[in-house]
Amino acid sequence: MNKINIILPTNNPLTEISKNFIKLKKTEPKYFYENIEKVSFFGCFPYCIWALAEQEKQYHSKEDIQYIVQFIVDNNSAIYLDFLNTQLKREHFYDSYSNLILSTVKEAEIHAFTSNEDLKKYINENYPYVDTNTEKIVQLNSYCDNCKECFEKKSNDKINFEKPQLYLCEREVNTFEESKNRDDFISNEKIKILAEQGITDFIIKEQTKDKYEFIESCLYYLIKPEYQNIVRLKVLKESVKSK
Repeated sequence: MNKINIILPTNNPLTEISKNFIKLKKTEPKYFYENIEKVSFFGCFPYCIWALAEQEKQYHSKEDIQYIVQFIVDNNSAIYLDFLNTQLKREHFYDSYSNLILSTVKEAEIHAFTSNEDLKKYINENYPYVDTNTEKIVQLNSYCDNCKECFEKKSNDKINFEKPQLYLCEREVNTFEESKNRDDFISNEKIKILAEQGITDFIIKEQTKDKYEFIESCLYYLIKPEYQNIVRLKVLKESVKSK
């Protein structure tokens, strides 16, 4: 059986839920499907201009970043950094905060998402411990078409320091169950087929702000059916404590 890696988002209000699943993978591995080797983070730190995703407003200091890195190391996890801003120019490569992030996270297993070949070259030259070969990562639980126009609007907001807007595609669905009816839905059975073909990294994208729908996505892809009710209750209890 080919092992796979499931990547979870870290944007509020989903961060704590993702952390709970990552901790459970270490403490209660019996809950998880046997083919899951690792549960990882996807996202970036607030105010990183290289990132695309809407982010929480709270600034993260170097110490905050180090705390997240230690959490990743302690839980045998990894982080996949969102460097997907489509409007970056070379002048943005020297952003001090973005470079601080990369210089601080080197103790953990680090991957970087970027479609900018010049940025990828910059990262490879200056931070060789960061893996930028993320082309074969497959997106799960699609709620919309992630159209190019949407990416560009979000990128422009970030570059111009505008208040982030929520851009919704006309074909967007609102629940995880509805997403299963999309033609591009990837089931657990499909994941097994892809893993046999050498594709082993899968990301649950942050396309819903509803934490309950996000939990259902995680339960489907991560947790054996006989443990889903137990894990659902555990995660909900922990999310209440973290408020």
